[in-house]
Amino acid sequence: MSYQNQQFDLNNAVSGLSPAIKQAVGEVDVTSEIWDIGEKSELLVSEIGNVCEETKKVIAGETRPENFVDNVRNALGDENKEKANAVATEINNQILIPILNAFKKSSMEEPAPNSKPAPKTFEEQNLSEQTTENVVPH
Repeated sequence: MSYQNQQFDLNNAVSGLSPAIKQAVGEVDVTSEIWDIGEKSELLVSEIGNVCEETKKVIAGETRPENFVDNVRNALGDENKEKANAVATEINNQILIPILNAFKKSSMEEPAPNSKPAPKTFEEQNLSEQTTENVVPH
């Protein structure tokens, strides 16, 4: 899969996700970062494509993040276990963690659509407005 196809595929994968996630993904040039990591690790073009696919699956929520390293190992084959660990760690540090942090930041800044205000705590309630009917005197 070519670089442009991978970028298009990633954009399609996140298109149905929440605006906060799309914004977070937009803050990291995912495909370029993966290609840079892959080239630096001397991966074949097909291997970079496989790693890009596994990264996309985590971002889109198709696979669990805790399975990412194992999935990259499987994508690169048994002969590349050490390289797979290094690549997965670098992708985690340069792509997935920054996306997570950007998502957390954006979701903290914007209230969720159609969200209800937080319920008042006991101390905040105006107890004087409560009726005293049916209260038995002491």
